[in-house]
Order: sequence, then structure tokens, then C-alpha cells
Amino acid sequence: MTRRLLLLLWTLLLLDPALQSRVRVSPDQSQFFRGERLNLRCVASTWKVWKMGAGPGTRCGDKWGAQSGPHCVLKNLDVKDSGQYRCQSKDNETSETSSITVTDKVVILQMTTLPVTSGQKVDLICQHYIAFNLSTRFYRNTVALSGGSAGTLTLQRVALSDTGQYQCEMGGVRAKGIDTVTTEDMELP
Repeated sequence: MTRRLLLLLWTLLLLDPALQSRVRVSPDQSQFFRGERLNLRCVASTWKVWKMGAGPGTRCGDKWGAQSGPHCVLKNLDVKDSGQYRCQSKDNETSETSSITVTDKVVILQMTTLPVTSGQKVDLICQHYIAFNLSTRFYRNTVALSGGSAGTLTLQRVALSDTGQYQCEMGGVRAKGIDTVTTEDMELP
């Protein structure tokens, strides 16, 4: 009986429009170099992408981005495009936010913007703006990690213990931004 109840609750969560409408980022990463291009979209077609600010926020196409069908396109990214983005319905229902960082620095850490589930494989990619094959170090909660080659650190089977703030350093230059891996344990008993 308990297993059925948990399965029912899990199904209801998956059907929740706010969860289905989480903003999708393409390419799926949270850090970008200035000048790159980014697409944002909501899964539910009636929901729109909003950028949160000090006030109520603004919708794609009003003061930033361009609406192109279901996509909100940001061409030629600038540091001012950094911020929190979310999906919002006509009834003002909102999704969780996704954080985007645009930098004019030379090193970024690329990883998924979506929540990570226990057992999932996650690649952390340290990228330099102009150079390749530089020595790379990865950090979790400011502690250096072993492993990682050619600018990539792969967490083969993410566990709750992998939750934390990640950063990378390439060629002696540390990425400005910090990405957080949030691991959700979704296993049923």
C-alpha cells in the first residue's frame, strides 16, 4: 500500500504544471561567454519565459530577448543577461528558476541547469575562451578534487554526497561563477 501511495504522489508531482514548465535552457548549461547565443523555453506552450529582477520581472520580448515561437532567443549575450529566469502562466503560476551567468572572463564551468537525480551521470566541463588542452582542476565546496582530464570531470553515478558548489580552474585561471549540483534522491522504497 505504501509503495502505491508513493507512486501516486510521484505521478501527481510529474503532472504538476509548475514542474513541467520549468524553464529549459539550450544549450543546457548555466554559464556562458559574452557574445554567445542562448534559447530559453517553457515546456507548457501557454507559459512564457520571464527574467526576474529587483521588481516583478519582465517577459521575454518586452525589454530583453526575442520571442520566436515557443523559444525565447538571446543573441549576442552580455553580462547584463545574467540572472534568474522562470516560466510563468497567464494565471501567474510560476516554475522554479534557472540561474544563468554570462561572463567576460576567460574560463567558465559548464554543467546542466536541470536538477540531477541519484544515479545519473553528470559531466562538468571547464572551458577556456580561446585556449584548449590546458591543465584543469575542479573544486567542490572550495576543496580540490582528484580526477578530471581534458577539461572534463565526470560524476558517473551521482549520489547525495555529490551535492555542493563546483568550480574549475584552467591554465591557472579560476572560473568566476560557481555552479551548484543539487542531487535529488528519487528512489522508491
